[in-house]
Amino acid sequence: MFFKKKKKSFLEEMGSAILGKAVDTVKNHPQEALGVGYFAAICLGSLFNKDNRKEDKKEISTDNEDEETSSLDYSPEVLKNISYDKLLNAINTFAKDTGLSVQELKDELEKIKPSAPTAEESDKSRIRISLAGAFSCGKSSFINSLLGEDVAPVAIRPSTRVVTRFKYGESRKYLNNLGNEFTLKEYQELAVKPRENNDSTNIFSILIPAPFLRNIVLSDVPGFGSGDNAKADDEVSRKENENADIIFYLVDCDKGTVTQSDIDDLIGDNTTKKGILNIGNKRKKLCVIITKMDDKPPSKRAVIKKSVESVLEKNHIEAKIYSYATKFKNPKDKEFFEQVRQELCSEISFLAKTHNDIQEQRLKNRAQRNAEKNQEIIKNIINSIEVNYQYWWNAFALSLGVTPDVLKSKSIASYESKLNDYWDVFEKFLKKEIEDIDFCKFVVSEDTFRDDYAVKKCDWQKKWIDLVDRKVDNFISNNHIEKDFESYFSLKELRYISIQVEEMGYDWDLPFCDTEKNNRIYFAKNQNKKLRDSLFNIVKQRREKAIKKLNEKFGSKFKFKEDIKNLFDTKYNQLLSSIVG
Repeated sequence: MFFKKKKKSFLEEMGSAILGKAVDTVKNHPQEALGVGYFAAICLGSLFNKDNRKEDKKEISTDNEDEETSSLDYSPEVLKNISYDKLLNAINTFAKDTGLSVQELKDELEKIKPSAPTAEESDKSRIRISLAGAFSCGKSSFINSLLGEDVAPVAIRPSTRVVTRFKYGESRKYLNNLGNEFTLKEYQELAVKPRENNDSTNIFSILIPAPFLRNIVLSDVPGFGSGDNAKADDEVSRKENENADIIFYLVDCDKGTVTQSDIDDLIGDNTTKKGILNIGNKRKKLCVIITKMDDKPPSKRAVIKKSVESVLEKNHIEAKIYSYATKFKNPKDKEFFEQVRQELCSEISFLAKTHNDIQEQRLKNRAQRNAEKNQEIIKNIINSIEVNYQYWWNAFALSLGVTPDVLKSKSIASYESKLNDYWDVFEKFLKKEIEDIDFCKFVVSEDTFRDDYAVKKCDWQKKWIDLVDRKVDNFISNNHIEKDFESYFSLKELRYISIQVEEMGYDWDLPFCDTEKNNRIYFAKNQNKKLRDSLFNIVKQRREKAIKKLNEKFGSKFKFKEDIKNLFDTKYNQLLSSIVG
């Protein structure tokens, strides 16, 4: 594992105290620390909102291109040891020490904050028994009978329009999907109201102190083919059935047997849909409850039960079958059906116990899924910390007074390099211009009988002043010299300079001969060369002065930046090491 390189400096030894004081000074007394203008710009720059962050990074991104970046271990063995509290403490400490905003990380971290499982998560870990059957087959009456009290709404027309999950509780409570409590009357009104959609707002929970409900969820759902809202009812019912482990399928005894429609509901029609026993991860256990048997004499009850067994066997459906009634015409029937009720409650408890291994595995699977999800979030947070290194460093440096121009450059050497690049072009430009400046020139007089030769002095200073005043300014503009560098190319203080060059006066009376002519030509060329060399040497010396001036101006700023950088890297490495160290 590698962290950012750390260099020792005097600020490092001073530690967090100096940093805290510096940050506090900038925040509370900006006029003393950086000046109002600086501070205003810094504050704005430090905010770096999320939408502009890419542009911020692009604009100031050259500082650490060659610096070694961290390479953290993201293995599950490491990630599983990083807790919510550990991450939160590390991030808060970093934010406090640097004065930087880390709200985005904290928002992401909230996703793994330890919390109690939601009602939906808790339900998924329990054994789930779901009622199913055609509308008005007596599901709600069956539920009320099992519970020994009237809870579910009962009506001649299709009544239940929502999913109601009955669960064990020390006291009776009626809860909506958000866990808010309401009254029995409010529940019964909502339960029969047609739904506008199939979202979780149509799921209710009722807690009942019934021992047979321990560790299970018993779901009452809308009946299939409910007429006015059949499609929506069927969809929400099938979804709840899909998540069930055991199906209690209710059949109205007036049908006399299990119909083809019931078979299609159970195992599907092999063309348009799967049956409720087949949807989901595995085949579900089935109990068939023949309801409203109080209307039939015992002999007829036996015939109906036998017919149901025959049809199920023919379709290769295994199931336990119960004759059931919620109303009784005589004490004997009451005793019989009460015994059936007790058997069903015992069967439910038995099914819950025999499915303990399923419940334990679900709890393990949920814990594993949560752990994997949390590890991925933690990995993303650590990755964000690495990605944000440059952004944080920029904001931190700006907040403590490192100017944007210094922040963009790696070191004073980069400034020198840029200045030298500019000067290379500048010297070529000056050399060309200086070549056009003459100290004197060779002339021929045509006013006499014979040609006379002389060396005439030129007004070279006029051309020189035009060069340093006008042409240099044009060069700066045409070559887009950065504002920070413009002053290093000004030659205006050299407008009036004295160059010691030998002069030759007018002499038209020397003998006419080629030798004298050549001497004058040579003299003129030589004097011009001396002048041009002198001017160019003066210009070259200006480069050295410009570099010295640049170092004087920026040297202390880069030293301050280096010290601040070392301090930031210390805090950044402490953040990383406290997380994965």
